[in-house]
Amino acid sequence: MSLTKKEQWEERILQRKSEKIKQNTFEIQGMMQTAQDMELLTNDPLWDKYVSFLASVLDTAKTAAQRAQQDLADPTRVNADEIMAVKMVLVRLNERISVLETVIQIPGMLVKEGAVAKEVFKEQLTSSSE
Repeated sequence: MSLTKKEQWEERILQRKSEKIKQNTFEIQGMMQTAQDMELLTNDPLWDKYVSFLASVLDTAKTAAQRAQQDLADPTRVNADEIMAVKMVLVRLNERISVLETVIQIPGMLVKEGAVAKEVFKEQLTSSSE
């Protein structure tokens, strides 16, 4: 007995859903593993030392950015080349600050994403078993 077009279409839809769930499951399991790795990393004393170093560099960059901002606001600074040089330094310092803040936050963000992935994975397991 051959399948009708409607039955073939429904079968393909179910097959695509199954493939999508498998793909999502793989990605979600990767996120969960990364979160677990980040939890292990952040509980390591060497991580605390590393973050302390990054925090020190971040504080230095913030202080330098404040000084550059004050230099930029100095009314006696009228040379256009000097003003442009200070602006360029300020832009670089602000980028450094942004990168350092992001680097410090990455493990925490990955742990949070892992928790969300774990919940999604549980939902997928319960919905696929129904």
